[in-house]
Amino acid sequence: MIKYIGIILISGAISMYGAYLSYRVRTSAMQRKALLELMIYIKTGVENGPVKLCDIYASFDNKHLEDCGFIKLLHSPSPGSLEKALSESRIRIPENIKSLYIDFSKSIGMSSYKRDAISICERFTGLIKAEEAKISEKEEKKEQLYRKLGLLCGLLSALLLI
Repeated sequence: MIKYIGIILISGAISMYGAYLSYRVRTSAMQRKALLELMIYIKTGVENGPVKLCDIYASFDNKHLEDCGFIKLLHSPSPGSLEKALSESRIRIPENIKSLYIDFSKSIGMSSYKRDAISICERFTGLIKAEEAKISEKEEKKEQLYRKLGLLCGLLSALLLI
């Protein structure tokens, strides 16, 4: 009886590790979508009137970004809080997308003209959406692969241990 309980525990642990890896890939995708939502939020805030960037940052909230500590750093009143949040939080995004967001954070507050700020938002949103399209298809396949491989390896370990 103890042997079968051990087999179930080992195969379950292996299967759960595959589920955990799949969850990490999904979390990364959700964080990237939340950052894209932040870009749209910034653009809307700039379009709707003369609002300071720190006020726009302070009013933004997202659960996926809050879990990694990004929101807490973004809400700080220090200048460059977006850049600080990108570099110091535990956010899981690829380096090429992170560098685009950092470039955006450096250039968004430079111009006092509304049209310039809106065009900067649109330009970086387009660049980030193009990179996101490349990554999302690969990550979908990777997420499914981790789930299925975890399950299959768990079943295989159970068969080998019996």
